Amino acid sequence: MTFSIVAHDPQSGELGVGVATHQPCAGAVVPWVKAGVGAVATQSFTNPAYGPEGLALHKHAVAGGDFGLSCLCHCALVRFRMGAV
Repeated sequence: MTFSIVAHDPQSGELGVGVATHQPCAGAVVPWVKAGVGAVATQSFTNPAYGPEGLALHKHAVAGGDFGLSCLCHCALVRFRMGAV
């Protein structure tokens, strides 16, 4: 089981991603953060492309729900994937 959180502090502007799981090295594929853009967490049958793709979409003001649809529509394992923006 994996738990992830994406957080934003509106006062300081800081972003963060936290993850807790049994999977070794999850920190290499779950959290994606870019200053001035946003934060993305991918989990459960993680697709590492979701992080950079999600940040690129977020940079261009694509809403979180639209990001999910964009990333997942072309994925054969859609029912197993999870993400947060």
